[in-house]
Amino acid sequence: MTNDKLTLPTTIADYTRSLTGRNISPHSITAYTTDLRQFISWIAETDISVTHPDQVTRYHISEYLSFLASKGLTGVTRARKLASIREFFKYLTENGALPSSPAASVTMPRKEKRAALSCGLTITTNSYPLQAATPVIFPFCNFFSKQVLE
Repeated sequence: MTNDKLTLPTTIADYTRSLTGRNISPHSITAYTTDLRQFISWIAETDISVTHPDQVTRYHISEYLSFLASKGLTGVTRARKLASIREFFKYLTENGALPSSPAASVTMPRKEKRAALSCGLTITTNSYPLQAATPVIFPFCNFFSKQVLE
């Protein structure tokens, strides 16, 4: 693959075919392709001079991630999109289309931490020994237990 006349859409199509050849899940291929098409669409809207992969810079990628953050996308989503972009540019460098990847040094967005759920579980004894124990569901803990019979 040489970088003469390789446009962004053309290289994405080549990359997609390479994923198919590597036996990547069709759902993953769709996700990668969607992420990359959204990225080149954003580039087309913000910098019309960029039409080839060798014109994409680290700055473009960082600005794209900032744009996504301003739209309210989570760190997890932005990290996934960056991972797609990184893999795409890695493919281009490994196949000789680019000397280096502009995405390699872009810092991965921080992922939000989920609040830890505290459960405060208490198991009560059943005062009626002949009554069957019924399961008690603790939805916040994803934990099932049975009452203790005495």
